[in-house]
Amino acid sequence: MPAPSLLGTAVKAALDAFPGVVEHPNGHSETLLRYVAPTGAPFAVGRTEVNGVRFWVLEDQAFHDLVLAAGLACETHVPKPRGSSGRNSNLDQIPEFKRKPLNWVRVTAPAESVSVLACLLATSSPVLIEPTPDPAPEVSPTVPPAPAPVADAGLPACRPPARRPFSGHPRSRTGFRDPRRPAGRRSRAPAASGPRVTHRGAPRPSRALPTLGRRSP
Repeated sequence: MPAPSLLGTAVKAALDAFPGVVEHPNGHSETLLRYVAPTGAPFAVGRTEVNGVRFWVLEDQAFHDLVLAAGLACETHVPKPRGSSGRNSNLDQIPEFKRKPLNWVRVTAPAESVSVLACLLATSSPVLIEPTPDPAPEVSPTVPPAPAPVADAGLPACRPPARRPFSGHPRSRTGFRDPRRPAGRRSRAPAASGPRVTHRGAPRPSRALPTLGRRSP
């Protein structure tokens, strides 16, 4: 493998000093520098070429036009079908580059690499990282409060009526029949014989039934 050229080393120093530029999670290789821009866009730069290194980014028409306006040449590289060669395998180590069309710019000085990076920052959208919401606080089960005592309004207490014991009378006050007495009507005392007395005290003749078979004298 060829060693990094002086141009590649100078370009690496310029990119490492650029604010917000970090090394790609997959790291650098012996022939390719892999970075992530402050906007989250990945890019790569060759490090072994002597007369000019290639600056690789995802294909973007706005980036292409902006680089041309800066006075630099911008080319497009389209991946070939599977099984054929033509692309540096180190580029595929960047997941966003794998089997995707790319733009590349040939830079011959560290200042040009910074200019191309400025074009990338101007045309790439920043990656928005949504803040992680705080976990909801645990809510304990709510116990309903005990009902407030009702003030005494001076009303009489509602009590069930007391049940009176059975008195032994054939017809107790509760209205139930004495089970010890056989069912039937109560017998009455025989009426007294003799004249009946009215409410005025005068005797009233009794109504005697005539005797059959006998004639009164």
